[in-house]
Amino acid sequence: MKKFALVLCMILALGACKDQKAKQPQLKPIVKIGATLPLTGNMANIGNAIKEALLMAKEEIPSDSKYNYELIIEDDSYDYKRTALNINNFADIKKADVVLSLFDGAAGIIAPVAERNKINHIGCAWGEKFFEEYKYSFNHFSKPETQAKAFVELLQEKDIKKFAIVAINYASMTEMLEYIEKDTKEKNIGITSVNLVNFGERDFRIIIEKIKSQNPDIVMLVMLNPELDIFIKQAMEANLNKPYTAIDLLPATNYKKLLEGTEFVMSPDGSADFKNKFAQKTDLPLTSCVANLYDAVRITVDLYEKYNAKPSSEQINNDLYHLRNFDSAIGGQVNVDENGIIDADLIKVKFEGGKLKTIEE
Repeated sequence: MKKFALVLCMILALGACKDQKAKQPQLKPIVKIGATLPLTGNMANIGNAIKEALLMAKEEIPSDSKYNYELIIEDDSYDYKRTALNINNFADIKKADVVLSLFDGAAGIIAPVAERNKINHIGCAWGEKFFEEYKYSFNHFSKPETQAKAFVELLQEKDIKKFAIVAINYASMTEMLEYIEKDTKEKNIGITSVNLVNFGERDFRIIIEKIKSQNPDIVMLVMLNPELDIFIKQAMEANLNKPYTAIDLLPATNYKKLLEGTEFVMSPDGSADFKNKFAQKTDLPLTSCVANLYDAVRITVDLYEKYNAKPSSEQINNDLYHLRNFDSAIGGQVNVDENGIIDADLIKVKFEGGKLKTIEE
């Protein structure tokens, strides 16, 4: 009798366990999104703003999604050695499904690793040729040809006859300058000099004196900080009394009030709806690539949610190349072209009251 009672208890216990298991929610497959960003260092303001946007995109994922989306955000201080460590960590240890990058220097390190491991990589960077080389790398930023066209149109509107260029000596920037030189020649706008400077350069006085002697109508600056602010400071000290202009990058300066009225062109930094949502989430300034990489998370979620079983990286890669009419946070609908590029027309902006203001058409 005791033996029978013991067997009965075991049967009831097993039944209870089965009922308990049936009641437990099934765990969703995980999609890992890795992002390597400069959360410290000279570009920390950009990296931390992007981090907030990525977290905002994750918070907006519906609770009934088919997958759990895990964000893995690592700091690289925009130090390429740390970028390399991060992407190898994403590939070998974290097993990321998608990786995100900021600017072409980091993208250049990430793309070969992503290609070998068949990890879809979405960047926000200048340049196009580089991304054409890698099937698994995509770029959500305006093409160099599009940038040059908008810039030359601005010069025409301002009736500029000749201008000087000061730019970082880097592949993506010189790629864009090739289009500018071609377009300005066609429009009979003269370039007094193209002054390429290296990262880490701190003394621009010789270049500044050369520009003064050439007497251009305006000076185009294509530099990141700290080189950007150092040049502006030294130019002011040397009384280079010329207006400035640019393509993107200039919003990084700490001398906005001193550059009052400066007009330039830049890739769109966000729709009115996105800007409002971002402002409600954080006090950080909206900077380059924030809306673009927010889009990257949303695009990733949209593509994975089409599948009931977790798709392969090859399937997502194919879907990325066929992405059409995606409602982008930069404003309007965007497409991915055959080279993995999401292009966008530029907007005209100016510094007014120490802030960046869009110039309405």
